[in-house]
Amino acid sequence: MIPDGATWLTAGNGDRFDLDIGRSIQIIRTRGGSMEERLEFPYPNAGIGGGSLTLSPSERLLLFSYFSGQSEEAYRLISTGPNLRQLGSCEYLSGEAASYAFSPDEQLMLLALPASCTPRERAELEKDASGNLFLEFGRLRVHRIADDVATQHSICVYFDEAWEPNRDDYDAELYPEINNQGDVKITLPWETINLAAPISDIVELHIGGHEIRFYSVGEEYGCFSNFAPYPIRLAGKSWPTSEHYFQAQKFDNEEHREAIRKAKSPMIAARMGRDRKKKLRRDWEAVKVAVMTDAVRAKFAQHDDLRAVLLGTGDAKIVEHTANDAYWGDGGDGSGINMLGQVLMRVRAEVAAGGNEQRRDN
Repeated sequence: MIPDGATWLTAGNGDRFDLDIGRSIQIIRTRGGSMEERLEFPYPNAGIGGGSLTLSPSERLLLFSYFSGQSEEAYRLISTGPNLRQLGSCEYLSGEAASYAFSPDEQLMLLALPASCTPRERAELEKDASGNLFLEFGRLRVHRIADDVATQHSICVYFDEAWEPNRDDYDAELYPEINNQGDVKITLPWETINLAAPISDIVELHIGGHEIRFYSVGEEYGCFSNFAPYPIRLAGKSWPTSEHYFQAQKFDNEEHREAIRKAKSPMIAARMGRDRKKKLRRDWEAVKVAVMTDAVRAKFAQHDDLRAVLLGTGDAKIVEHTANDAYWGDGGDGSGINMLGQVLMRVRAEVAAGGNEQRRDN
């Protein structure tokens, strides 16, 4: 998380940056006691209630964040050298108490923006089409700095019927973190949440409600495991399990993919897919969640009994509970990302909305 900013600051090389808000907005760099340069922005049409400057850890980037005074926040991202230059911006978004974070390589910046900086009340909860209680908590904005492209993601928090607000536990600060891959960690007033990239446009979080855990095929809800013996048809072929399909897609080599497809068990398929003597496709890290989503979507679209089990979970949080995996699972102690659980809940929402009509793949 980026520390709170100030209206002036000094970099490690001695350069001083000052924020001057008047008829226009100016960021002034002073070097050696003399004004070196200034970068000017027009005064916002909606006005400005205040702003601050913050340097990135490397001091290559300068963040100018500001607010209107009408529950709106915005920012401008500036390169510090060799000359001051705007790299990107975000106009006013509704919300209060924005917080920011840079990825370690400073290629990504995260804005975490609650809708309100005051404790939320039960009267603010809404009901979705299924009667589930939820709150539009705020939004995330992931800004890819090199090409000035940003994505925005709404945060909807679901509660059980018994939920009551606890004002003593409320903290508007979300303590955001983002890694080089775009995975995000935020701390809500109720719990810390890990979100793996790519992040859904609408992030649904389930607080204080029923949690369903699964792992082994032979246990309750074991059918959610990719090892469960439910064949799927994808990419014009039949796959014994979703695990077979997922592991095979790690490779460009068709012969190796076919060998994984014909593996006698999902465990053998998994071992073959994890064999690092074989070269992974170059884009695997970027596409692996989409591949998993395709496999899970096909599995529940092509098996009516499984679809009924998934819908029967209602709005419960689904968790792959294992200490063996902190990415697809919860790490055993809840610190993991639980990406497979997130994929299952995403597919469940699609099915409930009638958006999962694929029953077979030709």
